[in-house]
Amino acid sequence: MFFVLAVTAGFFAYLNVSILGSSFDLKKTISDLVTPQVNEIVESQLSTPQTGDLGGMVDKNEIQRTVNATVKQTLDRIFATLDLYKSLIPYFMALLAFGYVQFISVLVGLLYTVSIDFMFYLFRKFKLLTITTKQVVKEIISF
Repeated sequence: MFFVLAVTAGFFAYLNVSILGSSFDLKKTISDLVTPQVNEIVESQLSTPQTGDLGGMVDKNEIQRTVNATVKQTLDRIFATLDLYKSLIPYFMALLAFGYVQFISVLVGLLYTVSIDFMFYLFRKFKLLTITTKQVVKEIISF
């Protein structure tokens, strides 16, 4: 049952990425996430006491522009490399969804295996489950 669910999840992940893949701009998304973080780090480093001694010798705006240009060049190089593998993203997402559902099914199986004996013990202890044995007469039919 979980295998069918995992295959279905992988299939829908593949379809979703295939359909929306052309409208999703990974470069812009990562640039929007990385640039503010880098700017914050540069700003905190420029305001430390060690750089405060430089006073007017350092143009903070020029440093910020240089760092932003360096980050942009680095991201462009990374994305140029990743563009070679862009066609594989739907397959990777489908495999990831399949693997995630399989992992969840393994966890459910382990939880069941660990807890079922304890549940039977509790059911017998509180008299919700009774086990009786009976003598049975066996008939054998043969030709």
